[in-house]
Amino acid sequence: MSEALRRVIDALADTSEGDRAAVPNALGTPGRPQRPVRDTPRTPLPPPGCPFWNYSLRPEPYAQVSDVPDPFDQPSPDLAPLCHPGLTGLPAAEWDTMITTLTTLHEDQREAGLNIRRGHRPRIKGDGGTGRRPVLTLADRLLATLLHYRHRLPQVAIARLFSITPETINRRIRDIRQLLATAGHTAHPATDRLATLDDPHKLAATTGISHPLEIKTAS
Repeated sequence: MSEALRRVIDALADTSEGDRAAVPNALGTPGRPQRPVRDTPRTPLPPPGCPFWNYSLRPEPYAQVSDVPDPFDQPSPDLAPLCHPGLTGLPAAEWDTMITTLTTLHEDQREAGLNIRRGHRPRIKGDGGTGRRPVLTLADRLLATLLHYRHRLPQVAIARLFSITPETINRRIRDIRQLLATAGHTAHPATDRLATLDDPHKLAATTGISHPLEIKTAS
């Protein structure tokens, strides 16, 4: 439709709808038929908590998941109850001293391993915020080593207890064993032997561990 014709139609705005529609037909340029506007009922939004929730129409805040790793010198929250002196054989003060000693030795061990992997090339240090997040903290690794050498709990059972693969727990126990040897510490065997994942429950009841242990049993 030309601009001149549009102006003519706009000038007839005060006329009826039928007259306005007849103008393009009289000029030989039929206009687009206008469909009547109908009020279509809209489907109401589902209530909060509905499994078919439409977040694009009614967004809701979601739970924030922290990507900050656990402190390397502290056990993971779900493994902290296992750090009881009745299981580790170390009172709280001796445990803290051992963690402090192993932290320094672990840094030296890690740097030596990275140096070999780099082909003894100089290391380019970043801001400390890069790198892969550790699966187990240093305290977790020490706990796994003591459970294995002190209570002779099989590594496969420890892997299920810590929710990691047996290969990973084997490497971590081997690393901590080397650090303990460097520190001059020997894990003396305990009188209670843990052969299955049910045994830590029984030992926890006798050693006074008040927190429940979330142990995955074999199924």
